[in-house]
Amino acid sequence: MNLRPFNKTDYPLLLGWIPDADFALLWGGPRYHWPLDDKQIDSYLQNEPVHAYLFMDDERPIGYIELAQDPDNQIRLCRILIADPNARGKGYGSKLISLAIEKAKIEFGAVTVELAVFENNEPARRCYEKLGFKVYQQGTVIEHKSESWPLMRMKMKIS
Repeated sequence: MNLRPFNKTDYPLLLGWIPDADFALLWGGPRYHWPLDDKQIDSYLQNEPVHAYLFMDDERPIGYIELAQDPDNQIRLCRILIADPNARGKGYGSKLISLAIEKAKIEFGAVTVELAVFENNEPARRCYEKLGFKVYQQGTVIEHKSESWPLMRMKMKIS
């Protein structure tokens, strides 16, 4: 398994992995708006200090992740996705995050990695906690379909 750079020819693949507005918010947070399209992805990836990758199992893409560069040797992991619902809960998320942390440390000199996760995304939270991430801040609350989705910020030191 490895990470390979995500490029414009991969946009249709990513768009096909995001089935509806609820999933789009859970995955992308408030950055993107449903329906997700090439223009939104392109605008974000071209204008932010973000490195996007596909998570590959041999030659088969099975996930996606972004590493956003922040000051002070910090990387934010964003828009983390194991695409196939049948592959979730089988350790792929941990492997994806581990590869991203390794890349953050080796290629970007990161000493801290952080991420944000919705409080209601329990499987993702458990995965991050198992890897050593700790909640350090309650973030924004997003209103969605008359529900409140609190965002939690998690962090870990990697060196």
